[in-house]
Amino acid sequence: MKKNGQTMLIAVIMIFTAAVSIGLAVAIMGLGQISIVQNIKLTGQANNQAESCLENALMRITRDDLTEPLPLSFTSSNCTINISGTAPNYTILAVSQVPTPLGGGKFVNQKIEAQVNITDHKNTVTSWKKIY
Repeated sequence: MKKNGQTMLIAVIMIFTAAVSIGLAVAIMGLGQISIVQNIKLTGQANNQAESCLENALMRITRDDLTEPLPLSFTSSNCTINISGTAPNYTILAVSQVPTPLGGGKFVNQKIEAQVNITDHKNTVTSWKKIY
């Protein structure tokens, strides 16, 4: 009788261990998926911000305002704009930084560069590319 009880206890412990292992594996996979989705969301946000900054710079150039634009802030993220070149050809670089939710000084960065020709207050964008 004692041997049956020991066998049953070992079987229950093995089943419990297998169930806990499967549960942990599923939880870890779920956390990985959440992290991937969060990074995709932050990358999109950073990209949209960089494009907004680039559009801001295009408006400034069209108005003959070639002063170095102040960084734009979006809640906890920011975007810097660099305008270089001479009339009529300019290069605009917009860099957006969005902090990760866990912080720790980590950011999702997006850089977009545009080559612009300005003639008679009309913009002609000759190149628009993401820089990786």
